[in-house]
Amino acid sequence: MLAKFVAVVLLGLAVAAPEREKRQIIAVGTNNCANGFQLTSNPCQSGQGRVYYAVPGDATKFVQCDVLGRAYIVQCPAGLVYNQATTSCQAQQVIVTQAPAVTTPCTAQALQRGQVYFPFPGDNTRFYECTGINQVQVLQCPSGLKWDSSRVACVYVAGTTAVNPTVFPNAQQFKNPCTAPQISGNHYYFAHPDPNKFIQCDNAGQAFVVACPSGLVWNQYYEVCASAFVQIAQNVVG
Repeated sequence: MLAKFVAVVLLGLAVAAPEREKRQIIAVGTNNCANGFQLTSNPCQSGQGRVYYAVPGDATKFVQCDVLGRAYIVQCPAGLVYNQATTSCQAQQVIVTQAPAVTTPCTAQALQRGQVYFPFPGDNTRFYECTGINQVQVLQCPSGLKWDSSRVACVYVAGTTAVNPTVFPNAQQFKNPCTAPQISGNHYYFAHPDPNKFIQCDNAGQAFVVACPSGLVWNQYYEVCASAFVQIAQNVVG
């Protein structure tokens, strides 16, 4: 009778005992068969005296130490990550950061002064065009040309040979503008009847017809091949 009573008591204790979280002791340098994780060093023997440690490189796990200095790898529940500050698994916090303010030259003051074109930092083959206050787009100069802020246009680099120059075709049809007074006054560039071309003089007074790069037209005011919108803008202002 006594044996039956003891058996009933033990059975009741077994049923009443709470279910404990499954953990597995991990020896340093060995794999955890349950999750394939390997602990390369035992933080429980570091002398810090703490019970919980973060797992390097895996925020979904943490290390729990026992009184004997043995390390256990504990897996956080799905969707949670370990927080060392609270030594608990918590929902991952999404940190929202504001994008850094983009500094553009297209200020209200610049637009009021009529300045809409600016050099592109570090690349003289590109330039900024303002489309509104603090609104800017990057434009590319045609091949072989560089942005010149003083002329507000893409120009040939000093010393660059003009592309496919041809001798002025018909001196009787077009008057040669390359006169001695013009050359002595450092005037070497003139408009051509074709807006996609211009006339270039040499020191001997010879005239050459040079074609502007594709998509550009001659701007006599700046003496450069420029985008059509630069020409239009200059006409409106002038």
